[in-house]
Amino acid sequence: QPMSTPSQIHTRGIQNYILKNLQDPELSVRQIANDNGISVRYVHSLFSPLGTTVSQWILERRLERCRDALGARRDSRGVVKDVAFQWGFNDASHFSRVFKKRYGVTPLEYWERARA
Repeated sequence: QPMSTPSQIHTRGIQNYILKNLQDPELSVRQIANDNGISVRYVHSLFSPLGTTVSQWILERRLERCRDALGARRDSRGVVKDVAFQWGFNDASHFSRVFKKRYGVTPLEYWERARA
């Protein structure tokens, strides 16, 4: 297995930090940089080789967690809003739009199909 470069090691560290803080709706590039003692610019530069932005990477991880949570959820009351807020979205309609764009169905439709 090839040796990891320092920037790959930094990237993994930042990704792990993000995953640990994914449920924080206030998670931002500035907070990531401040909490890790690096510049905002450097945070952005770490994600560039991955072909994504920090914000896109965070959004994708949140959507994956929401999809998993919807699949596991049995109770329908407030399912979309609860799952969205649990994983750091602070606007249920924004969450529904980005979820549908990513997965082709609304979160409620996904939840209904998971029950079927």
